[in-house]
Amino acid sequence: MERSEAKYRFLAERVPAITYIAEVGPQGRWRYVSPRIAEVLGVTPAEWIANPDLWRSRLHPEDRERVLNLEAEYRAEGDSFVT
Repeated sequence: MERSEAKYRFLAERVPAITYIAEVGPQGRWRYVSPRIAEVLGVTPAEWIANPDLWRSRLHPEDRERVLNLEAEYRAEGDSFVT
């Protein structure tokens, strides 16, 4: 398991985008957020993980309703949330 996690982190931390692992839903926890988040959003991975609602505040106003509705729909169906 440690080797798989090390491989994932190696790849995720080199992708030129924010990568993450998170649980779906209002009480969902962030499990991992790549360091790229600091460059893109100006918060550290630790700050992001510590505040589970922070991502909602960062949604673009034009996308907020659509994304939150999709999350609720996927949560109700028990599917993974991927956009």
